[in-house]
Amino acid sequence: MAACNSTNKQRKTAEDYGFTRKHTDAPSSHGFMNPYLDAQPPLNGEPPLSNPRAASIKTDPDSRLTEMRHCNMIVNNYREAVGNLVNLRFLGTRSVINDDARESTKTASENAEKDYTDPGSVETTLDVPYWDKCIKMNPVARGKKKLTDKWASEMGDAVIKRLIFISEGFHGDEKSNLGEPKLHMVTEPRRSSEIAEGK
Repeated sequence: MAACNSTNKQRKTAEDYGFTRKHTDAPSSHGFMNPYLDAQPPLNGEPPLSNPRAASIKTDPDSRLTEMRHCNMIVNNYREAVGNLVNLRFLGTRSVINDDARESTKTASENAEKDYTDPGSVETTLDVPYWDKCIKMNPVARGKKKLTDKWASEMGDAVIKRLIFISEGFHGDEKSNLGEPKLHMVTEPRRSSEIAEGK
């Protein structure tokens, strides 16, 4: 499938790409989403997550793990678990492994005068001068923008309001003994109705 498509005629499910759904009782590893869980319906007790290990976000089609695009996977999972995309308030990406996406986190931290190896988070919003660059250099963010662009009507004419970069960081002497910290990202959409209300 060459691009994300929101039309019913061409809509495909995860099963069409050979995936199967399996319930798990494994302990949650999505604690980074906890501050946002009261803002949207849960996904089988968990936040709706996009997993970069499951859907390749590489630009080279020959290196993809599956033909199913990242944004299609997110939309399909959310529809199956919750329903209408108009209720989607936050998108979380756990354990960002893409080099460009990780570099984007470093850049956002530097602009906020923070060290990305320290535990914490930084936000990037539409009104910062490096917003466009942040979207362009980060394939995870580009995927979220593509999602809001392609499913705009179903999401209430949504656009990306902010990107939240989260680092689990290191403590004390850990910085000299460990390599790179675990990084996550949260994307918050904003609907046209919220823009009109100044939210």
